[in-house]
Amino acid sequence: MTADPWPIVETHIPIPDILITLHERPNDPFLVTAVNLYKGKEPLRLLRGADDRFAKKPEYNDVVASPTDGKVVAIPKDFSHGYDGMIFLNRANVETVRIRTVRDSMETVAPYWSRDGRRVVATVVTGGRATGFVIVDALLRTTRVVTVAGMSKDARLRWTPGGRSLVASHQDGVRFFDLDGRVLRTMSRVGVLAGGEDAFSPSGKRFVTQCSSTVEENICVWDTRTGRSISRVPIKAEETLGWWDEAHLLCVMADSGDYIVTIMNFSGHMDRVVADVSASAWKKDLYLSYTRRAPVT
Repeated sequence: MTADPWPIVETHIPIPDILITLHERPNDPFLVTAVNLYKGKEPLRLLRGADDRFAKKPEYNDVVASPTDGKVVAIPKDFSHGYDGMIFLNRANVETVRIRTVRDSMETVAPYWSRDGRRVVATVVTGGRATGFVIVDALLRTTRVVTVAGMSKDARLRWTPGGRSLVASHQDGVRFFDLDGRVLRTMSRVGVLAGGEDAFSPSGKRFVTQCSSTVEENICVWDTRTGRSISRVPIKAEETLGWWDEAHLLCVMADSGDYIVTIMNFSGHMDRVVADVSASAWKKDLYLSYTRRAPVT
């Protein structure tokens, strides 16, 4: 990990609506840019603005910040003129454009940005099961819908690091697809993709899964090219929220009745706590969207 300057400056950002406190440092590569509570009487979406305040966005199902320039993609709760769609917002969280995706007999869920911040892929769901994907080019404002036969019911498509293919969980493993929906490769018995905006390490050489049920550990790290096991992290995490750097993961751990988000290495050593999470928030199916800190322009 990159060493922090001395003395260490750490900012504590409370989110009182849901009893969470973030702990951030100036050179952190990733920040929480959106917060989602999926359960409860009123599922909650919070989006971080340029002033670091979190605003409620009840009109959206999902909100995810771009890894490059502060843009945000959102999936609206309501269809418009018979279509689902994606909405793009600027750094001030003001809507800039709405793009149609699929007809209202289907829906688009789980948007993921490509690493270059240009395209978004979302999974197309029909009748409660994944049936394909839609790619939206945020620059050209074009849409491409692809139907894929034989996807796992709960699959969610994400980008591979180079942006030339996609990957999703498949049964007890992962499956890679080209941008036409053809299967490129299947890795069986490696476990399903772990949570987070990117399952791959910054270099793309590694990816992380929730280990297969046949092993004791629940976080597994794999070599992307060979499929060889790199590590079974010897801890029991509640969830994984992606990568911090090439050798560290963001992991949610139980802590004296509440929860913490930690930076953890492959040996299970916790380097630092980056968020304190209340038990009440975690029980509402909390998801923290950690995305790369956008460059200052």
